[in-house]
Amino acid sequence: MDNEIQKLKTNEDNLKSKASQQHDYKNAELRRSEDEKTPELKGDDGKLLKTHNVCLNTAADISDSMDKEETKAREAVRGVNKVEALIRRKYPLKYDASSDRKT
Repeated sequence: MDNEIQKLKTNEDNLKSKASQQHDYKNAELRRSEDEKTPELKGDDGKLLKTHNVCLNTAADISDSMDKEETKAREAVRGVNKVEALIRRKYPLKYDASSDRKT
């Protein structure tokens, strides 16, 4: 019984030492600071980051598209206002002064 307990304690100590060694500096992989930099590609205009051709939604791009949508909406409203003005000119509303009703 004592032997089994001793074996279990030994196994436990071995596992703990292996787990702690994973985070020790002596077992850490060595690397140069140059290795962690972003890889670059050579292009027509010199060196470009790999993410250069990826679709990037910048704040300027988003605001431009929103401005275009707002402009279209304003133009549509202006068009409707022009049509309404033409209809009013052709068919003016007549008021009955005695009853304050539109006829």
